[in-house]
Amino acid sequence: MRNGAGLGRNARRSARRGLAWAARLVAVACCGTAAAQPAQDSARPGAPAFALFADHTVGFEIEIPADWMYDRTAFPGPEGSLGVLQGRAPGGRATLQILVFREPATRTFPLWIDDLAVKLGRLSDTQRVKVVGNEHAARPEAIVAVDAEVPRGRTHTLYYCVEFDAGLYWAFSYAALLGARPERDRAAVRAAFERLIGTLRVTYDPRAAQQQEAARQRGVEFARELPRRLADAAIDTAEQHFEIRLADRPVGYLVRRAQREQRATIEAGARPKPGLRVREQSWRFGDDGSALFTSIDLFSSEDLRSDLYEITHSRVPPVPTVGGGPGLLPETTVDQCIREGNQLVCSFRSSLDVALPDPRRPLALDESYLGLAWVRVLPALIGGSQGAPLAFVTYDVASRATVTQVIEPLGPRPLPEGGEAFAYQVRDGFSSRSTLLYADARGRMLRLESGDLVLRRSDPRTIDEAFRARRQSALQRLSEQGQAVR
Repeated sequence: MRNGAGLGRNARRSARRGLAWAARLVAVACCGTAAAQPAQDSARPGAPAFALFADHTVGFEIEIPADWMYDRTAFPGPEGSLGVLQGRAPGGRATLQILVFREPATRTFPLWIDDLAVKLGRLSDTQRVKVVGNEHAARPEAIVAVDAEVPRGRTHTLYYCVEFDAGLYWAFSYAALLGARPERDRAAVRAAFERLIGTLRVTYDPRAAQQQEAARQRGVEFARELPRRLADAAIDTAEQHFEIRLADRPVGYLVRRAQREQRATIEAGARPKPGLRVREQSWRFGDDGSALFTSIDLFSSEDLRSDLYEITHSRVPPVPTVGGGPGLLPETTVDQCIREGNQLVCSFRSSLDVALPDPRRPLALDESYLGLAWVRVLPALIGGSQGAPLAFVTYDVASRATVTQVIEPLGPRPLPEGGEAFAYQVRDGFSSRSTLLYADARGRMLRLESGDLVLRRSDPRTIDEAFRARRQSALQRLSEQGQAVR
């Protein structure tokens, strides 16, 4: 279980604080939440910055160094584990990984830890292995320390292993090269390691896992019947406008339009498939002159086997202060995904990349996957009656991974603006936060609430009058850098 440092050039953007805005906007549009968010860790000048990494499918949150390079593309780990995150420090002298192991319930945590230590000790480059347990912890846990000799020198690796549930084990590893003073360096590794694992928050709940699995089975049954229902489904094709408010302050807007369409998803000569296309554009503005433009273009076929996604984020940094030195450059990123059957192939590139990004591993899918275009119009497909929760696996743009999303129809509820609407509670996996969505009888979204973030229906004139000046300023700054939006 050694740390890998082979991260793609594009991965360095994935935990940047500037893209936290993008994550929140995607959360609004998808009715979910997942992101690396800035952690308010320290106000001391020069103190290292940390970002909150959340995986609501597995069920945990943890702070990680904000200036590292990251790749959260799922990868096959050792001993049949699933890797959910790889990270590398600037300069490459330290790495981290997060792995999830699913073992038979009969293989208890102590047995698994002992077996892990034995296997680590058998590696040819391992020099020393030490296991320390904690009998007073809230849940079974242990730390495994390993010294090894590698081509670049001696490394010290610490594994923090935790039992989430019977047979469900979580491991965080942190490794660093040791220098001329190994004992001092080991102490530094231990301090950095303890700083990170001390922020772990387990949101996984065994009872919620059972409920989620039942909801997923209902989602699979619903999806099996969906292709036959789509012919009669009424999808509103009118353009919809929403004001985005944060802490009751207007900070931007979202425009959305859905329409039936036929598209070929593989090659020009392929036969087009009927499906749904959803296009969205949104702006989000900061008081410091920063802005984020997001363009989302989604297509999902009626047979639920083909998808095309293109998501563009254009980030405008804060306006430089007088005497504050050169400001940051605007950055545009593009995510493109194509799905056929049980594989979703995604690419990611940035305007700041100096070379083509490394290819990403395809994401493996199963029958619980639902395309993003259909996710956007779920209220229209589910109906307004109160019912049992349904769960689907879908693509999360913020994390560039799949996530389980649970939607529960709550039935008629009073609308905060007055009148009545149909309400839906949406939650990503084991997230402690949920989103409340209101829709009319045709399934058209009227309002969305996610913590202090609110979307409410508006009109083009009101939106234009409120945000025209800030939008034009942001467009001008993007144009000056050759990053005009479309």
